[in-house]
Amino acid sequence: MKGYAELLQDRCAGHIPSAVFISLDHEPLDGSVNEVQIEDKDRPQLLDLRALQGLTVILSGTCRRRLLEAIRSCDKAGAARVVATHSEKRSNGEFEALEVFDTQGELIWKK
Repeated sequence: MKGYAELLQDRCAGHIPSAVFISLDHEPLDGSVNEVQIEDKDRPQLLDLRALQGLTVILSGTCRRRLLEAIRSCDKAGAARVVATHSEKRSNGEFEALEVFDTQGELIWKK
């Protein structure tokens, strides 16, 4: 899992980010402490995600099963809210949203 150690260190220093962005498919965008990549070798249901406690998590992924596992893991870790987008990569390299999940039930959408 890339970027999590930096997030944990930041949280231990007392910082509370407004949101944490987690991807199951690509590298963190700019190395920000608010970005984490759950790598292919990682099993979302086994990760220690306690640094997410009380935070809003924005999650994205193309594998629906792994995305749902990651949602459950973030929720179990105590995230205040998880908003997740299930998408697929199109032939032109862009991602198309297929579904949106929200643990607060406000942004649920399916194409």
